[in-house]
Amino acid sequence: MATVSQVVSPTTGSSECPPSANHSGHAVYGSIPPVFERQEAALLMILGFGGVSVLLALLHRQVRKRVFHDDNNVDTAFDAGGRVSTSLTAVTVASQFLWPGDILQSSTITVKTGISGPLWYTVGAVMNIALFPIVSVYLKTRAPGAKTYLQIMYARYGRAAHILFVVMALMVNLCVIAVLIVAGVSTIKAATVDASDEFCVVIIAVLFGSYSFIGKVA
Repeated sequence: MATVSQVVSPTTGSSECPPSANHSGHAVYGSIPPVFERQEAALLMILGFGGVSVLLALLHRQVRKRVFHDDNNVDTAFDAGGRVSTSLTAVTVASQFLWPGDILQSSTITVKTGISGPLWYTVGAVMNIALFPIVSVYLKTRAPGAKTYLQIMYARYGRAAHILFVVMALMVNLCVIAVLIVAGVSTIKAATVDASDEFCVVIIAVLFGSYSFIGKVA
C-alpha cells in the first residue's frame, strides 16, 4: 500500500519515490493505476468533452447571430456584447474559483500538509476573488467604454506604459498556460496507460484550442 509520500503531485507529476509497475508492466503513479488506453483517452476527451463543447459553442454562436443579431466583433468576443448580467458574473467567478489548477493544487497541499493546507489555500483564493470585482466595478465606472485594462493604461499613461503592461500581461498568460499544461499532462498520464508528454500536450492543444477558436473568450 502506498504511503502519503508516494502520492504524486498532480501539478508537477513528481513524487518522492519513482512510479512502480503493476502486474501488466505499466507505470502506476502512487496508489492509482491508469485505467484508460491511449486511444480510449483520446476518443473520450476529443470526441466526448471536446466534441460536445464545440457543438455548444457553435450553437451559441448561431443563436447570437440569428436570434439576437450580434456581430462577431470585439464586444461579443470579450465581454458578451457589453451586456454582463448577474448570472454571467456568477458563472465567471465560479469558473475562475474552481479552475483545474486550483483543484489539483489544493489536493496536493492536502496530501502534503493536512487539512490546514487547503484551508489557507482557499483563504488566499477568496481574497483575490473578493477584491477583484471591486477593482473591476471601479474601472467600469471610470471607463465604461474600455474592453480591456490595457486600453485604460494607454488612455491614462500613454504609449510607453501601455507597451510595458502588454508585455507583463503576455508573460502572466504564458505562465498560467504553462502551469495548466503541466497540470493537465500529469493528470492525463496518471489516468492513461503509457501516455507520453507529447501525446498529452497534443490532446490538450486540440481540446481547448478548438473550443476557444470557435467560442472565443466570452
